[in-house]
Amino acid sequence: MPWSAFRERVPAYFYPEKDGPAPLTVPGSGLATPQRMTAYWSGQATCRDGVTQETCRGFQHADAALAATAHIAGPAPGRRPLRRGRGPADGRAHPGR
Repeated sequence: MPWSAFRERVPAYFYPEKDGPAPLTVPGSGLATPQRMTAYWSGQATCRDGVTQETCRGFQHADAALAATAHIAGPAPGRRPLRRGRGPADGRAHPGR
């Protein structure tokens, strides 16, 4: 996966509460409605701080994703920070972007 795709994908995969009431999306993902977002997040309609797209699928999947993200991002000196992405599913702009 190219670094640019990684930078867009990671903020949409992990949900911190500071992202607002809904997770961020990847540009062009088609997840423009709460219903599509819920389906994409394995039926997870209410997001809590720290969940991932695969938390409902199984903790081993979320654990593997966290490990892979740390592995890729860890040895990346001189690269820009990961926090980047689109607004939440309701189309609002993300605060501070």
